[in-house]
Amino acid sequence: HCTQGKLRCEERGCEKIVCPKDQMAVVTKNASTVECLNYKCPDKYSNQITCADDDSSYTKICVCKKGYVMTQFGTCVQFPYCPCYHEGVWHKNGTDITDKCFLKRCKNGVWTIITKTKCQATCFITGSETQVETFDGTAYSFHAKSAYTLVKTQGDGQGFQISFRNLACASNERACSHKVDISFMGVHMELVSGTGVI
Repeated sequence: HCTQGKLRCEERGCEKIVCPKDQMAVVTKNASTVECLNYKCPDKYSNQITCADDDSSYTKICVCKKGYVMTQFGTCVQFPYCPCYHEGVWHKNGTDITDKCFLKRCKNGVWTIITKTKCQATCFITGSETQVETFDGTAYSFHAKSAYTLVKTQGDGQGFQISFRNLACASNERACSHKVDISFMGVHMELVSGTGVI
């Protein structure tokens, strides 16, 4: 308000908080409150429902109604109907997809394998940090200078095997190159970064 030509501001709280239809207003929370008021569906890179509350105390906020959880889009869905993420797309709970050799179903924000079929698949190793993707599409990172078996047939030793080892750089102990060993029908080859076939 203005008094004798001077503007004076006074802090006023909002009288009423308006929430979307699937949410409700929570008026108080203080730092000593340990109960989560607003749960969130799993995000792209997790498989757990988490607490969506921030760490600060607040006096007014919209949260999902009891029995509901917040999606990544700020809407609320009934528990357990969280969507699942796959290759840039969010899928509704209960949706089935084929991913490589697996039929997967979205169950409350997490893909579960329903069936596995025989099909062609690939694995690969890349980069100095040794990023590995296995035949089932699972990604790993290896930094230790140990030997790892990528693929191996079962049998009498005349089969097929590929393994790799991280090698240390000359200047430090960190791995910066790789050695790949290939065995097939009794023939053995070694591939080392920067050298020919041995």
